[in-house]
Amino acid sequence: MIPNPGLFFGHLLLMRDPDFRRVMHKFSVEHADSKGRCSFWMGNVAALSVTAAADVQIVLKNSSHRSTFSLMTRHVEHFLGARSIAVLTGREWKTQRTAITKALHTTVSHEAHGRSVVSATQVLVDALLKKAETAAPLQFELGELMKLLTLDIFGQTAMNVNFGCCESLQPSLYAAAFDFLASEMMRRMTTGIIDPSSQIYSIPTSRNRRQAQQREFLQSYISDRISERQQLEPKEFPNDLLTAMIQVKDLSEDELVDTLLSLLFAGYETTASTLSYTIYLISRDASVEQQCLKEIDRLDTISAKPSDYAYLQAVLMETLRLYPPVISTTRSIEKELVLDGIPVPSGTYLYIPIWTIQRDPNNFSDPTEFLPERWVVADAHTGHWTRRDPPEHLGNVEAWIPFSAGARNCAGRAFAMHEMTLTLAVLLKNLRFQPPEDYDLIPYREGLVQTPKGGLPVTVSKRPSRISSTF
Repeated sequence: MIPNPGLFFGHLLLMRDPDFRRVMHKFSVEHADSKGRCSFWMGNVAALSVTAAADVQIVLKNSSHRSTFSLMTRHVEHFLGARSIAVLTGREWKTQRTAITKALHTTVSHEAHGRSVVSATQVLVDALLKKAETAAPLQFELGELMKLLTLDIFGQTAMNVNFGCCESLQPSLYAAAFDFLASEMMRRMTTGIIDPSSQIYSIPTSRNRRQAQQREFLQSYISDRISERQQLEPKEFPNDLLTAMIQVKDLSEDELVDTLLSLLFAGYETTASTLSYTIYLISRDASVEQQCLKEIDRLDTISAKPSDYAYLQAVLMETLRLYPPVISTTRSIEKELVLDGIPVPSGTYLYIPIWTIQRDPNNFSDPTEFLPERWVVADAHTGHWTRRDPPEHLGNVEAWIPFSAGARNCAGRAFAMHEMTLTLAVLLKNLRFQPPEDYDLIPYREGLVQTPKGGLPVTVSKRPSRISSTF
């Protein structure tokens, strides 16, 4: 066990350290036993951290339950709403999860999503190329640029609205409100944990007033979109996620509002962070970049399926292994589990440190190296890449859990991979992204998603014309 727990908070105050890598090392490596297990106190609840792939899979596949800690749940509700799937458990969670899964896996919404991704990404490309004609060199913070794109994609895919972020290269009021609420929620959970004004929303501080205003703004905006949709005849409904969710008919209007906010939260900054890290890693490895471009040139972006981009998806998978946007997940087990002969009693809080697990040498060889070839192999005759199954000696696929696993895995995993694959295909085909030579990448978590500390500056330019390769 980690030594010296606090009287009221247990080891929670250790999590206030802004360097999440140092925290995770303490919780899952420094005090862990030879099998990667470490116990600690989550407030007054007994907790256990596990890092071995076998342990992780047992936990995730046998439990979908999360205890709701009032200290944290209150902050999530003030952002995403009391009906958010992020705070639900039991039957309520299962009902909403089923509705979301049905909506996300309808053929029509999947096709519409692909069109929205290509369309929004091309708008961003055109805006950047136009700006490059008058501003040279063209410099941006890559994470902010990717957030403009992911928000526009969500607007079109979810509600058939155009936020116009990509065209203007500026965040909309909606984006600014969402960013504030996301960072504010995390601040209140961590550095503001002992600040009364951060825990009591009724105290009339400027932050609390802004919190209420921005939350009301987001709720009203989404409610208005739902009201507009309900005034249409079903045959007039656009092919988007909101239509799919309304047709499921299992969610009330309040649940629809909170669910849409939750889906945006789950796929907005996480997708932007992953795209940023992926572009950075590609830009620093000429051979990887060349393989990506060969595959992109060989395929048609509109008609190709995401699975056709085997190498590009391998690059994404390796990025998600090295830099998972969500660094951990949790479970609260409802019945006793046995981990390699050791009983873990019901009620135990299980901590799954995704970042540590995916960089553990017991799970992946050369764990800190960027090696897309872990996941794919080139055909000896055509040179085309295909998925390794299993990934052989380069890693344990059961330790790859950026989308979690089991019943409570990410319902939008296929959508996210679809979106990121098509986005990269359009961006890399048209643009070059070059970070400064002396740039020092430092992962840092200020909100719930880890991102490069201080941002990731890049110079954006038009990609030179090249001859397509057909191998």
